[in-house]
Amino acid sequence: MELVDNKVTQSNRLIEASHTLTLNEKRLVLCAASLIDPRKPLPKDGYFTIRADSFAEVFGLGMNNAYMALEDAANRLFERDIRRYSKGKIVERMRWVFH
Repeated sequence: MELVDNKVTQSNRLIEASHTLTLNEKRLVLCAASLIDPRKPLPKDGYFTIRADSFAEVFGLGMNNAYMALEDAANRLFERDIRRYSKGKIVERMRWVFH
């Protein structure tokens, strides 16, 4: 699936959670989200692949810059977590990405 033609709808909570992300981290999250087709089941392994050439095309980057941006964003996102709260307590923590 090409990234160029995909649309993403974000919930307010996702937008709030992403305020601390860098530009390339946000780009990577949105690219992954754009690969989710709500009419189809998620892949059994739960993984989506973001190709550097597609990332470069969508964001107007050269290939070297796209590779560096993806590597940096994936590494940073791997260290970050998303926390889901209920009644003021953390009930779930998960990673933004796995790589």
